[in-house]
Amino acid sequence: MRMTKRSEIRTLCSAPMGDDVWLTIQGVAQELNLSIPAVWKGIAAGRLPKPAYPAPRAPRILRSELRAAVDLTRAMPREAMAARRAAKAAGPAQSGGVAKGPR
Repeated sequence: MRMTKRSEIRTLCSAPMGDDVWLTIQGVAQELNLSIPAVWKGIAAGRLPKPAYPAPRAPRILRSELRAAVDLTRAMPREAMAARRAAKAAGPAQSGGVAKGPR
């Protein structure tokens, strides 16, 4: 099995496919103004698309998929806020939290 050279990976992954571009995780972090660990947390939580691996240890995400995921999550804050308010109004016993007394 032939190993792919770094220069080939850069060429493969930076070449636009139609209107789309493959971004590295660092590129995704710059695009979203996040840290690299925050990008991985977003991927793990399902808020960001899972990366493709054109070569081992070379995760890439399509810019169009990234933009679609960001647009989708922009609609979610109101729903998430409503769910948090409902859980808070229900009280700690129903929301699964532990009631804390005064210290």
